[in-house]
Amino acid sequence: MQPGPAMIDHLQNELKPGEQLLWWGIPDPARRAKTASTVTPAYILYGTLILLAIGLIAFNIHLISEEIALLEGPDLFTIILLVISIALLLINAYRIYVTYNTTHKYVNDLRKTIYGITNQRVIVMTAGTPSFSVNSYTRDEMGQIIRVETDDGWGDVSYGKPRQIQRGGRILTIVEKLVGIPNVRKVEDLLIRTFKSPQPVPGGYPPQAEAPAQSYPPMPQHYMQQLPPRE
Repeated sequence: MQPGPAMIDHLQNELKPGEQLLWWGIPDPARRAKTASTVTPAYILYGTLILLAIGLIAFNIHLISEEIALLEGPDLFTIILLVISIALLLINAYRIYVTYNTTHKYVNDLRKTIYGITNQRVIVMTAGTPSFSVNSYTRDEMGQIIRVETDDGWGDVSYGKPRQIQRGGRILTIVEKLVGIPNVRKVEDLLIRTFKSPQPVPGGYPPQAEAPAQSYPPMPQHYMQQLPPRE
């Protein structure tokens, strides 16, 4: 299932009673903000180790052939070194595969994702086969809202609280974000107004207090995108 009218319908069906959809958007992986990445250094490191392993394998094969010719058989240490070199080659080739597969899966998931902002939460819905996954982030789960914008108004907005995950032998700190979205300033403004502005006092404001200039939450028509035409 690709993002489109069907996914928008699923997003609408996710809404709870009294919940309003203020904005929805479909991420474009090619338009996301370019930030510092650990992928390229990982490719360089593993690629260097693979070249080193190939050199050691070639050296050991040559050494074994020399030992067979001169000593009527290879030395045990040379055989062990050859096995270690082959293991080094396979381990680092697997690491490159895992790194590529993780990056490819992330980009592929973005192409099947739709974002929604309601007056109660941020919804991230990703289509799968045959179902889809839904993650929600409420006001209490909102962290610092940070915008990273490109020259044409696209970019990312991070909104989650930092959390740590283990990936392989590394511990990474990640923050939930809306990635590769248009009009990123407008989305940042919507997140701030909806989740960072003070909520209204039940029963009205005290006599000496003034109501905030911006009502809570923002009106949907200020932000709602136009639904694509159905085919």
